[in-house]
Amino acid sequence: MTDYREAVRSVLDGLLAIPVPVDVNIEDWTQFVEERQELIEELGFLVDAAPTLVQGLLMNDFADDLAQAMNRVQPGVSNIQLEMRSLSQEMETARKSSVLVRQHQQNKAEPGVLLGVG
Repeated sequence: MTDYREAVRSVLDGLLAIPVPVDVNIEDWTQFVEERQELIEELGFLVDAAPTLVQGLLMNDFADDLAQAMNRVQPGVSNIQLEMRSLSQEMETARKSSVLVRQHQQNKAEPGVLLGVG
């Protein structure tokens, strides 16, 4: 049991130690996700090897650490969502500006056609 306990503790410590990116940076988030995924897979192997024991450790002795490891990603995800909303608004503004420019160019051309010039 001690070996599994130490292994689970080690994985949880790893999950808690990985720095969660603060900024919206694809390289930082890619590295974070890869490191996190490796540890989650390792935890999965431990669960497969001794399901009752490891699940018992995760749900009882290490429940707070597990919750903390899983919840610490939320602020970073919230930052990404805010950035996505901001980017969507910028894209919508650019689209509307493009439409207005196109309409202005069309309106500018029409008087010449009406006068028989163009």
